[in-house]
Amino acid sequence: MYNFIRTVKSIGLSFWNAWEGLLYTLYTQQHMRFHFFAAILVVSFAVILELPPAEMSIISLLIILIMGLEILNTSVESALDYVSVEIRPLIKRSKDSAAGAVLAYVRDTLRHAVGHVRAMRASEGGAS
Repeated sequence: MYNFIRTVKSIGLSFWNAWEGLLYTLYTQQHMRFHFFAAILVVSFAVILELPPAEMSIISLLIILIMGLEILNTSVESALDYVSVEIRPLIKRSKDSAAGAVLAYVRDTLRHAVGHVRAMRASEGGAS
């Protein structure tokens, strides 16, 4: 019984720490706040346009992945700042690469979203 209680407390603490990490990123990282605001806008428009559940699921997944990448980017930057606060070429390259991963994912997500909207418009235009 003691091990069970200890395990539950440990899992609870893990969730609490994860929540703190999410809030830290949201409060301290300008890009995360931008992604959060953009997510609110995207979901609002999706609700207004009454997108089907499958498309809402895809949008939710993309939003979660973007925010997850931003959290990982913050984690990499924080760890590297711990190693050295001096500007070093390898540390800069690592930070830039982590930020580049977020940028590439966001760019491709937007590219696919625009392509999807164009395809929807083309199918609506062809149906008239």
